[in-house]
Amino acid sequence: MMPVPEKLLSQCGWKRKYRGKNMGKRIVRVPIESSYEYRWSVDGNRYGEPYDVTIPAGFGDKLLENDGWEEVIVANGSTFYSWNGMHFAEGLEKSRGINNQDLTMGAVSTFKDTMAIGFGYDGSMVFDLQRNIESQLDCFYGAVTSAFGIMKDDYRNEAGKELSASRRNRIYENISGRTIVGFDANANAYVVISVTGTTGKSGMYGRDLFAMCESEGMTDAVCFDGGGSVFLREYGKVVHNTTRKVKNAIILYRRKKSTPTPEPEPTGGFLLNVASVGMYVRETLEFNVNKKPCGKILAMVRIGEKAEVIEFVDGIQADGYQWVKVKFDDIIGYSQYDSRCYWLKD
Repeated sequence: MMPVPEKLLSQCGWKRKYRGKNMGKRIVRVPIESSYEYRWSVDGNRYGEPYDVTIPAGFGDKLLENDGWEEVIVANGSTFYSWNGMHFAEGLEKSRGINNQDLTMGAVSTFKDTMAIGFGYDGSMVFDLQRNIESQLDCFYGAVTSAFGIMKDDYRNEAGKELSASRRNRIYENISGRTIVGFDANANAYVVISVTGTTGKSGMYGRDLFAMCESEGMTDAVCFDGGGSVFLREYGKVVHNTTRKVKNAIILYRRKKSTPTPEPEPTGGFLLNVASVGMYVRETLEFNVNKKPCGKILAMVRIGEKAEVIEFVDGIQADGYQWVKVKFDDIIGYSQYDSRCYWLKD
């Protein structure tokens, strides 16, 4: 009998039960709030440096942190493979705007058909084959290759599990700890699932990950390194820890959006009170080669007098000032607005 596809089960209101054994599972959902801006970063070590210089507590993006970004989630990244007597994360790795993995390495080429994530400068996540992420690597703040795919665009996607069969299939088929990173498009939320476990003894089977991600409403998801490499920090608190040295980490940051002081609405009804320097009313808004106003002067508003604001001229002009269209007596023209000299008054 052919197995029933998960999509058909879902359409009928059924969910396939996913299995686990002695799981320590943590699911973190981060709804994307309009008052915040978000950015994902990858922190890792350049190929050729010892992979074991970084313990989980050492990962972070100082460039973002020094610019006021707050750490939300940190989880382990890629799977390890031996190469020339060394260890490294397979596939591509772009960390903090720098390509930290040599793309000419034979191992990088080996895994071009597994899934990767590209992290955009605007907080977006692109789930695609490594070869496609690599082809547009300059578009991403960070990028990293997964162990294998789980789902893409709401459908099962296991790209990568068949590569390097003696290892990849074992990673997929074995029960093990898991780190899953994905997105819930319906709820507009990032989702990270951390499952602790010992490879071959506890955790989750690769074949059961789709059902779990689907039950969480995820539309896109990949699986990163598992087993003893699984770790998770949530808002600075260690939820799952490991004593193992880890090659790279995926980090979600957020920062409160700044609220600029709004300019007065150009609805008229304001009076410009001349406080310290006389104000010219000019017939046209023009500037000479030295960026000085040169429109014909129609009137001068003296200290203590007021002109009615008709509208604000968009943007800062060539002389470096905001300009307004004003009415003074029966004269209509353009004047500089310098808040040190002229004050708006209802």
